[in-house]
Amino acid sequence: VEMMPPRPGPREETEEGTRTRQEEEEKTLASRVSCPPVEGSGTTQGQEDKRKEKRYESWPGNETFFCGGRCVTGPYYWGILGTFLLILIPCTVFVAFVAFPLYKELKGNAGGTVLLVISFLLPCVSMSSLFCSGCMDPGIIPRAPAPVGNTDHISRTRNVEVNGHMVLVRYNETCNFYQPPRAHHCSVLNDCIERFDHYCPWVGTTIGKRNYRFYLIFVFSSTLVCIYTFTCSAFLIQMRVDEPDTTVQEALRKEAGALFIMIYVFIGVWFVGGLSFFHIYLLSKNQTTYENIRHSYDRNYTNPYNRGCLANWAEVFCVKVPPRNCNFAEASNV
Repeated sequence: VEMMPPRPGPREETEEGTRTRQEEEEKTLASRVSCPPVEGSGTTQGQEDKRKEKRYESWPGNETFFCGGRCVTGPYYWGILGTFLLILIPCTVFVAFVAFPLYKELKGNAGGTVLLVISFLLPCVSMSSLFCSGCMDPGIIPRAPAPVGNTDHISRTRNVEVNGHMVLVRYNETCNFYQPPRAHHCSVLNDCIERFDHYCPWVGTTIGKRNYRFYLIFVFSSTLVCIYTFTCSAFLIQMRVDEPDTTVQEALRKEAGALFIMIYVFIGVWFVGGLSFFHIYLLSKNQTTYENIRHSYDRNYTNPYNRGCLANWAEVFCVKVPPRNCNFAEASNV
């Protein structure tokens, strides 16, 4: 008689079933891990990169950043808005109450069209250069890593040669490097600025190597705006005085807008006009405002950067804007 093998007991069936279920679960889990994430679901590398901190978000200086780090201004950036209004409001009054009346008086003459075009063009140049100088990196130098250990061995000053002359540079303990020639640590931005000129509250940021050109265009064009608007306003009042049976008082009463412009720009031209002449002198000598105030190049010291008047002007206006030392919009390595 053939004997049948004994059937497994209930406990043996349970153990085999448990092992089978565990194997199936492990296979399912392995298949899920090995499968790539479906587009639109899960986390991708690009999404992880987007969540990385940008350099401007952890920047140690006092700058204010807009547009994802592409626009850089100072901590008191509202100064540039105030300056913008100081230009926009009187220019609007001038165009409405002086430029258009003069255009009507000179209608049919090419001079009227030219006058109207200049009335729009000059203020636009002034305001656009204001924002260019106030909203760009002036030449910020990134800080170096802090030295490890005792720093007593680091000399606080050293001499470097510039155009055949020895120039003294200082070690900056905040930024942890020797400042390049003409660089200075701005106390407002709390960063070192290449070719530091000065901090301008009217522009809302520091003037340095990268935005000095646009600052000069702003100052020079603002001076031209003052001279132009004063001359046109005076001309319009004189036209009213020349009308029959019109006194000076009546002409001023008729052209109150022109009178307002004359008084306003007469006050403003002393400020921007003085700045224009001062920076014409500095530019011709290749000096910065900071160097001039500190009397860096008195009789006993030669300015190693002075290349002659024309070459000094070409150095500012006939070269490309230097590239940034730091891309604030890129992801931080930290």
